[in-house]
Amino acid sequence: MCGIAGFLCPHNFDPDSAKTVAISMRDALVHRGPDDAGLWMDVSNGVVMTHRRLSILDLSSAGHQPMVSPTGRFVICFNGEIYNHLDLRRQLARSAWSGGSDTETIMACIEEWGLITTLKRCVGMFALALWDREERRLALSRDRLGEKPLYYGWQGKTFLFASELKAIKRHPDFLPEINRKVIPRFLKLGYIPGPESIWKGIYKLEPGCVVWINTDNSERSIEREKYWSLSEVIASGRRHPFQGNLVDATDELEERLLTATQQQMISDVPLGVFLSGGIDSSIIAAMMQKCSTSAINTFSIGFEAESHNEAPYAKQIANHLGTNHDEFYVSSSDVQGLLANLVELYDEPFADSSQIPTVLLAQHAAKKVKVALTGDGGDELFAGYSRYFHIQKHFDLINRTPATARKIMSMLTRFASRHFNNNDTLTKFHLLISAEPVESIYGIYQSKTHIPLTNISENYNPYYADIAMWPEPNNYIEWMMAADINTYLPDDLLVKVDRAAMGSSLETRAPFLNHELYQFCWSLPSSFKYNNNSSKHMLKKLLENYIPKSLFDRPKKGFSIPIGNWLRSDLNEFASSHLEERSLKSAEFFNIKRISELWVSHKNGARDHSATLWHIIILAAWLQKNR
Repeated sequence: MCGIAGFLCPHNFDPDSAKTVAISMRDALVHRGPDDAGLWMDVSNGVVMTHRRLSILDLSSAGHQPMVSPTGRFVICFNGEIYNHLDLRRQLARSAWSGGSDTETIMACIEEWGLITTLKRCVGMFALALWDREERRLALSRDRLGEKPLYYGWQGKTFLFASELKAIKRHPDFLPEINRKVIPRFLKLGYIPGPESIWKGIYKLEPGCVVWINTDNSERSIEREKYWSLSEVIASGRRHPFQGNLVDATDELEERLLTATQQQMISDVPLGVFLSGGIDSSIIAAMMQKCSTSAINTFSIGFEAESHNEAPYAKQIANHLGTNHDEFYVSSSDVQGLLANLVELYDEPFADSSQIPTVLLAQHAAKKVKVALTGDGGDELFAGYSRYFHIQKHFDLINRTPATARKIMSMLTRFASRHFNNNDTLTKFHLLISAEPVESIYGIYQSKTHIPLTNISENYNPYYADIAMWPEPNNYIEWMMAADINTYLPDDLLVKVDRAAMGSSLETRAPFLNHELYQFCWSLPSSFKYNNNSSKHMLKKLLENYIPKSLFDRPKKGFSIPIGNWLRSDLNEFASSHLEERSLKSAEFFNIKRISELWVSHKNGARDHSATLWHIIILAAWLQKNR
């Protein structure tokens, strides 16, 4: 795991100035790679590539980057892991290798097969930059599901790219203009959906995508190419459904997960697993222990509030599996110590409040291991979110309601909402009654607020740009699972874990995000994944092979914190400082009156507005830091 950064500036290139800027950009990412640093320049074409290394495989200098290919044609900056790189080496049948790094493997594959074919054959997580000296063009690529981040964009006559925005901001050509159109969407979701970012002209590279940039930048052109598509995976699964019963499918799932877990345990440094006590992380822990000849390291986090505390369950599961278990209990003082650095850590506004325990857990685990596996991705594959079933019921109800009745209810709820000063609950009900396309209902449920909190008009909907190209799912739940894989997973969950872990120089890996496992799961009938409003049917069957059902068969709590109570007590001062009129007024676009009403209502205990307020607080804190 590493950090990459660089730029393309073919005209008026000053090598000395470029080197100074490049080192500054590179070292803004030192947390992503404290073990080594590299810089490479092509002066004649104005290309600069830099790298910070976190040594996981081949700790020797043979893994140093940027790395030049054997023929000298290609230069690469690589962030991530290729889990099947030894298999790829055998396919190449080369007799001599300089070292054991997967980066060297990729370079040899690219020279033999080309970039796109190499990406299609790789099993792993990554973001990379590749300079082709022969064709004089730069390629950027990202893994299929978006585990590793990569930002890019033209700023004037300079093309910039980096693992995190903090590196891009170091370049003197960066123009710090806020991308205002994404702010209403952020306040609803708590994150900024790709491909947009908070900065105008800077974008997130979409998962499963390659972009090509030529040195002739007179038109600032960017060519895009998809090498992996979720819609194609879904379509293929429907064309070639799994042939067998539930027992057969569970056996194959176990075999595939074991393979994925064993692949991701390859490491030259100590590793462990985040164990929440839930089904997904418990399965990964069980798989790891089965693949290991000694006790694995498990890490969990606990809270004093019983409603949010799953640490006792995690401990019971760890004891049953026989792991070296380490638990860390969070106090509000731990959170207060973290708040000052939270905005800097995440670079752009990010307000999934579970970022807080994730950061603290990563900090704790990083003291003992350098790699941690996680259970991320299981919910999206096996309908793990209860909202899927709530929304399905709502969708069915709307379909059964006559159009005339819906129209009357829509008018009444709209009037009531306005009469009661844009009451959020009434506004949501009005939107749901009026919603027509499936994606509208899903979007309404995803939003934490349904009333305008700014004076910025919301005409930006990044969610479903290619919705017409998606195969028609068997039912609405499968549609939502696919939508989450395309949006919520890469833009919220994986951002949360990547920044939290890399902030402590810790690499995380997620066996559920193996793309071959995805292909298998989308070939399964929905009844294997969930039934009778019960999620993760197959996963529960599988976990029973390792852990007694009594240890995991309980309602899902999620990885969350008691943020509502903390905002009223220990975090009240921090919240108030960012919700006061003076702080909000400086942004010039907040609906201060409405936000004040929400804050008073929450402090008084009348309603829990913590999710919406946390979004506002984080945005206000980010604006203050980036003023």
